[in-house]
Amino acid sequence: MDMSEAQFTLSLIALIVLGVCATVVVFSVRRLYRCPHCEKTPMITVALLGPASFGVRRDLVFNPFVCPNCGAKLRTDA
Repeated sequence: MDMSEAQFTLSLIALIVLGVCATVVVFSVRRLYRCPHCEKTPMITVALLGPASFGVRRDLVFNPFVCPNCGAKLRTDA
């Protein structure tokens, strides 16, 4: 089953739009989601050990109580 030229064009446009949206989200998170004290994005290092994965990865910390970089208090609720 072959794809028509119009279907191929629409698929290519959808792929490009998806890539642009993902890029905008990444840059928005890095620009807006920062510690007010040290101006760094709260990131944490995660060690992956297991049968399917092995290594170290840096992940974004969502809604942390304290900044992992400088220790500044980010939330008041417990």
